[in-house]
Amino acid sequence: MDELLAASLLRLHKKEAPAEVERVFSDDAAQRVRDGITGPDIYYLDCGLGFDPEKNLFDHHQDRELDSAACLVWDTFFSDKKNTDLDDYIRLISRVDNKGPKSLNDFELIDESRLYFTTGQKLLLKAFEADPAGIIEHYAAALEDNLAFEEQKALAREWIEEESNVSIRMIHGCMALSFNKRPPEDLIIPIRAVDDEIVDKHKVEVIYSFDDRDEEVRTLFRTFHGHEKLDFTRSHPTNLKFCHQSGFLMKIVPDREDEWVSLIKESLGEEE
Repeated sequence: MDELLAASLLRLHKKEAPAEVERVFSDDAAQRVRDGITGPDIYYLDCGLGFDPEKNLFDHHQDRELDSAACLVWDTFFSDKKNTDLDDYIRLISRVDNKGPKSLNDFELIDESRLYFTTGQKLLLKAFEADPAGIIEHYAAALEDNLAFEEQKALAREWIEEESNVSIRMIHGCMALSFNKRPPEDLIIPIRAVDDEIVDKHKVEVIYSFDDRDEEVRTLFRTFHGHEKLDFTRSHPTNLKFCHQSGFLMKIVPDREDEWVSLIKESLGEEE
């Protein structure tokens, strides 16, 4: 995975597809470097036994203290993208590549999840062996989309940090995240990613937000923190638009500004 990620990041940085992708044995790559087969258009990724960005060498096997090849490429060309989800992912790839999967903090706890999440990666790497240039092209495009989304998330965080836009407070013993204003259309999806961070940080159990399509409709959503407490099938709104049978999602047209507070109390099995 390290090799594919390193090559895709380089493709993203260069903004053009490589003229050729050659996969060689590590010893052969190291010999080429010793023979002086380097140049401005030749990159050694995860091979070559050298790390020197000025010579386009991005290997880590010669020094156990170095991060993986993908991380070396990332830190060299994308130093302005720190503190993003992609940055965390690349450093996780680096740790597993250098120290093995047992370095993961939940390795011993995972059984079926390991099969579920790693099978797709194995299939991807198999395709990379068969068509390295093609897979690099697709993977680089996905990374580019991810980086663009990170920029949108930064704007979403700025919007959320405006005190008048959202509030977090305890309601009938439940931690609630309330959207006081409808987010801008282009930030709706990025805000969902950012509010996941808020949910985790504050142990938010319910979110009161706006419907994506209908401006009149408000939504009540139970997060996993409130799974054992809240059930919106118990609630009785004046104008119900939808309620999922499992009780985790309700859509209403509010009869009054604070109706959602009463609905939360009812969802706990408490009468108003």
